[in-house]
Amino acid sequence: MKTTYKISLTCKEVTAASSMKEEGKLSLSMTIRFFMHYISCPPCRKFINQFKLISKKIRSYRQATADRPLHELSPEKKQSLQGKINKLS
Repeated sequence: MKTTYKISLTCKEVTAASSMKEEGKLSLSMTIRFFMHYISCPPCRKFINQFKLISKKIRSYRQATADRPLHELSPEKKQSLQGKINKLS
């Protein structure tokens, strides 16, 4: 029985492997297959470039907000809410 090896990935496989590639979790053989598809498929190139940009923006946002609490009201908003609470009392 002859074994056949698929060299390139499908578009669906490339989109699924994009996050693994971004995290550096693709094997060498998978990286080569990924690259072969990437150079031959303009829609996947566009998707991957957009995916990289979104990932970069998310990382920079997380770094910029790492020392701030997730939910924090400005002093003005706190004062406004306290005024409304006082009116109800």
